[in-house]
Amino acid sequence: MYDASLLRRTHEHLGTLTEPVAVPEDLQHHVDAVYSDTYTADDDLRRLADDNAKQAMADLAAIRRHRTGTDLHPLTNSTLSSEFLTTRLGDPSIRVLPVWTDPDGSRWLHPSQRTNRTRRPRRVKPGDRDMIRRLMRRTIPIRQQWITTNGAPVIDSTTEIPAGWEKTPALRDTALLPHAATTGTYTNGQRITYLDPTTGLTRA
Repeated sequence: MYDASLLRRTHEHLGTLTEPVAVPEDLQHHVDAVYSDTYTADDDLRRLADDNAKQAMADLAAIRRHRTGTDLHPLTNSTLSSEFLTTRLGDPSIRVLPVWTDPDGSRWLHPSQRTNRTRRPRRVKPGDRDMIRRLMRRTIPIRQQWITTNGAPVIDSTTEIPAGWEKTPALRDTALLPHAATTGTYTNGQRITYLDPTTGLTRA
């Protein structure tokens, strides 16, 4: 969700702390330190340039204050494509459900536990709120580029959701993130993704 430069700066800043952090009193100070413009690393400059460019595009697309309230046409008349008009800055994201695949093709919702409850369900009824809730609790929002090749999403037989899941609004836009049970990793081209129980989803 956050740019790699911000994650690096957060890690570096936390490494300088010698006293406990009071929550919420000290939070703003530390956030300001991470977002300070005193950094000059290449990834910081790239992020700042990217943010400025996106802000300039947002200014072009912004709807100006409508004073008369008699004509709604100016509010919807735009030459910009709908894909351009996003609700927030940043790379497109996608919600993924990590699963672990055995050599025989069986898929599980836990890297080591093999029970009926942790087996990836083949069917999900739209009204089965308990099942939907359990699945959604295991999903992770990630940058869409993490499961892309040459800019196109890798939604294939290994990452697409089972047939019928698209009938459930909460699951229809979800992709599977298949980890090999033997290695615990998902490989996309030359990039390897690993779900660590402590640090979360990491990518090498």
